[in-house]
Amino acid sequence: MLIIFMSERKSISFTVCALLMVVFLGLGSTECVLLAVMAFDRYVAICKPLRYSIIMKRVLYVQMAA
Repeated sequence: MLIIFMSERKSISFTVCALLMVVFLGLGSTECVLLAVMAFDRYVAICKPLRYSIIMKRVLYVQMAA
């Protein structure tokens, strides 16, 4: 993006635009999923502290990470 701003040619090709969209949307989606997983972990830890170790097993961590 910086190269485009500094160059005299102020337009980008369709493939570059599509690539930038895919990258930014992918990173945004990843952040949303990560925040949802963290929120679920905190919800279980706060609302069900005695059952936390039963609910949050290693298999669930692997599934949420995938």
